[in-house]
Amino acid sequence: KNGREVVLIGKGIGFKKHTGDDVEQQQITKIYTPEGDNWISNFQSLMADIEPEYFEVASQIIELAEQQLQTTFNVYLLISLTDHIHFAVYRHHHQMDIHNEILWETKRIYHREFQVGMQAKALIKKHFDVTLLEDEAGFIAMKFVENSMADSNTDQTLAMTKLINDILNIVKYQLSLTMPDESVSLQRFLVHLRFFADGLTLKRPDQSKGQMMISYLNIYLSNTPEPLPVSKKSLFL
Repeated sequence: KNGREVVLIGKGIGFKKHTGDDVEQQQITKIYTPEGDNWISNFQSLMADIEPEYFEVASQIIELAEQQLQTTFNVYLLISLTDHIHFAVYRHHHQMDIHNEILWETKRIYHREFQVGMQAKALIKKHFDVTLLEDEAGFIAMKFVENSMADSNTDQTLAMTKLINDILNIVKYQLSLTMPDESVSLQRFLVHLRFFADGLTLKRPDQSKGQMMISYLNIYLSNTPEPLPVSKKSLFL
């Protein structure tokens, strides 16, 4: 495309095709533009070991997530998600399902991502006739979270998730506040917390983080009589 190498996703797109052959436009469901030689190398390595249908399913899930989460992921998600789905199906067939230790936190903190993860689980069942555990929806949700944080890795994302959950528990138990996971107020507060925790876990220099945290908590707790003491306690996590 325009002189650049691209990856085309579509059902049966390479059937009976050879180098230099044209591809029918209607067969293409997604076009990925590689980001450097490292991406190309990883993609080619994965293609050698994994059936094309896994790439197609991963691409469908990514498109679904981008629509529902109103975001755009970088191309590395195609590789990591395809690999994850393939291994998840393999593990399920061999009775090697993995327990997700932060499933509850994922449902609570990344509610929208988890809902997409559940839809992804249904798509995987449709294409590969396997019923994965709910834990896998949580793992897939965290793939979206990790990819949206360009500078993060799995350990940092896990640390951020635990930090946010600790802060939410302080708010809940100190003030006896309980809000539904899908409530607008909670989701708005989580946006602030995720921004704050992202900065902390990535160790970005910012002298005002403590005051930012107090401000975020005060906004969320503005209808309570004493929001500030809880905010201060949160800073010592």
